[in-house]
Amino acid sequence: MTEATRAAGTAAALGLAAAVVSFLLADPGWVHSGDQANVAAMLLADRDPAAFRDDPLLGEPRLWSFYLPAYRWLLGALWAVAGDLGLAHRLLAALAAGIYVAGATLLFGRASGPSTSLGGASLAAGALVAVASTTVRDALGGTYWGVGPISTAQPRTVALALVPWLALGSLRLAGSRATPLVLLGAGLLANLHPPTSFFLAVGLLAAEAVRRTPWARIGLAAAAAGLGALPALVSIAASRGFPTGVSPATLAEIVAERFAPDLLPPPGSCLRDAGAAVLLPAFLAVIAWRGLRSRGLPPGARDLAVAGLAAFAAAVVGQGLAQLAGWLSGGPSLTLDLLRGSRFLYLALFAGIAAGLGEFLRGGLLPVRRATRPLFAVAVAAALLVPPAAVRRTVSSRARAREEAAAERAADLRGAGEWLRANAPGALVATEDAALRVLGRCAIAFSYDDAGFLLHAAPDRLVGWAQRSGAWRDAQARRDGAALRILGRVGGASYALVPAASDSGPAAWRGRALALVVLGD
Repeated sequence: MTEATRAAGTAAALGLAAAVVSFLLADPGWVHSGDQANVAAMLLADRDPAAFRDDPLLGEPRLWSFYLPAYRWLLGALWAVAGDLGLAHRLLAALAAGIYVAGATLLFGRASGPSTSLGGASLAAGALVAVASTTVRDALGGTYWGVGPISTAQPRTVALALVPWLALGSLRLAGSRATPLVLLGAGLLANLHPPTSFFLAVGLLAAEAVRRTPWARIGLAAAAAGLGALPALVSIAASRGFPTGVSPATLAEIVAERFAPDLLPPPGSCLRDAGAAVLLPAFLAVIAWRGLRSRGLPPGARDLAVAGLAAFAAAVVGQGLAQLAGWLSGGPSLTLDLLRGSRFLYLALFAGIAAGLGEFLRGGLLPVRRATRPLFAVAVAAALLVPPAAVRRTVSSRARAREEAAAERAADLRGAGEWLRANAPGALVATEDAALRVLGRCAIAFSYDDAGFLLHAAPDRLVGWAQRSGAWRDAQARRDGAALRILGRVGGASYALVPAASDSGPAAWRGRALALVVLGD
């Protein structure tokens, strides 16, 4: 068996194992959220527009039809095959995990050695880091790096699953005339997730510049990336709306409040939100880089480090400049998507860890006996595999309480959704929980997740949304059942999903955390 065949077989076996584990361990209590809820609801609206005719977002396709049509097609195809939307998400998460792990095994294996070959130590290091890097880790901008759990069955994760393969192509074709083909693939990712596409292209182009690739070829590669992204960019640009009846200052105020996670946070908030997730891989990567300083990083690890750090820098600096430009013009930030590129920092960190583990397994870095090295390497990978969220649960009673409350709320959302599907499909419900659109096959009056679509396609409507949503959230915080009922009636809703403790009156359905009350005249 040749070295290449053994490496391909190992990558395929690990990818298959990751897919099976992801599918079997899918959380039975999972409830759609964020992009999952939005895209699933769009598929439902495509199939049955009448059920969502009263929905402020889904009832008007121009507000959302631009949103990731390629991803919607993929999820719809899996739904057609599986026959069930939940099963389709399980399949999607499993496919993403398998594709990612197979590609990451080869990528980090190549980054772990001084040559392009995938010998025993390099392949072992690549496999360990590939598996360890599947753990979901927070990044700035409300995004993450990781695959596997059913909650990751989202556009950003499907795009992430293809990142190792495109980065591997960049390493293999480094400096060659075929480089623009890799960038064309990076551009095509925009049809699945534009931020991932853009920052991957930035990173790969930076790596080409460090390799001293001719500037003409780098320009051609950048043009190829733009060409691949063109269908998505045209669709997004054609659907964009511009404010005519609302002042830039008002928009800026709403954006600052609603989209705070997408804006550049203060340093203290950075440490709180993403610091714990970055701490261990950063520590290990720094150890590896310092240990390899005398002989230099392997070329593959160096190129990945450049790509990851360039993408991270572009994300942070770009978002800062976008916010500064908005502030100088008296309006909102020019864009809210740039911080999502911050997750590429993990590409640099895991490349450094792979290089360090590869050198360690070959007998360098630390004076450890040969028989003990594999055990030590596995221990490092196991430590990286521990989810930061699990650590927070262990050490923080507040984190445990938040998770318990979220689980209780999710169970009640499923219960209320089942009642609505059986008794009032298509009803308009006063609530901010977008998941209820999917669970109950019903329209939603105040969804918190609608703001991004309104800001893009109909910014004039954002003021009214902010007023209604703000009033609803204030009444929820006060547990004011009477105010929630009034707001629901004003919004034309037939039902309101409210905190159970806020309303002791008759309810169509009642759970431990939530109650579904009927809004009469």
